[in-house]
Amino acid sequence: MGSIAWSQTLAEQNVREIVSRAFRSARPQPYASLLMEADAEAVKLERRRPYSDSDTRCVRIPNFGCLHYTWNEIQRSENYQHDLARSLVREFRGTPAGADALVALLRLGPYGGDWFDEEEFLPDEFTELQLHRRIIGIIDSPGWRNLKDVRLMRIEAEAYETWWSLSRAKPDDPGLTQNNVSAADYSEGAETARRTAIELYRLVLAAGDDPALRRRVAEIERGQDTNQRAWFRVGD
Repeated sequence: MGSIAWSQTLAEQNVREIVSRAFRSARPQPYASLLMEADAEAVKLERRRPYSDSDTRCVRIPNFGCLHYTWNEIQRSENYQHDLARSLVREFRGTPAGADALVALLRLGPYGGDWFDEEEFLPDEFTELQLHRRIIGIIDSPGWRNLKDVRLMRIEAEAYETWWSLSRAKPDDPGLTQNNVSAADYSEGAETARRTAIELYRLVLAAGDDPALRRRVAEIERGQDTNQRAWFRVGD
């Protein structure tokens, strides 16, 4: 057995053991922390070759079910779909344990998987396709908004700042050109987005000083383009 195969076998064994411990533990903690530990370990099961003729591989974990690994042809690698973390977001919506899982998913960034597009994470009747609007929709839903989690506030502020920055983009912006859009497509509501980003960032700064963030907020206040693209996906 090669070293990669051996390490993946060990990682799968670790995932099974951690999940088993989680399901014998109290909820929300340490159950949620253990599932997040297992979720991080599950990334190690990603393969560098396609699984049969299917784009998705299932690793079945007792007590939980399938962990899904989707083949990415561009990367020539599987991408773990973070099923364990997603289950925590669903089960503990609007709670600190759920926020920990949601923040972990969001920190994967704009190419962190297709979970952004799942209706269960969005408010009812939400139809907006632009990624920054979806991030705002997820975080601004009542359960998460009422939690007042500073980490989520900062990510939401980045989404609003992305909206503002896109509305100020130059005509030859490569990302927008590739998506066949222009700054005008983001102009409606952009000024409100700028003000909202400032308000949210101020709340973040009130919880703990961050000199780099303070400087960026000053730029946004002056109406400068910060070239924020945290929640923009080329190819959308």
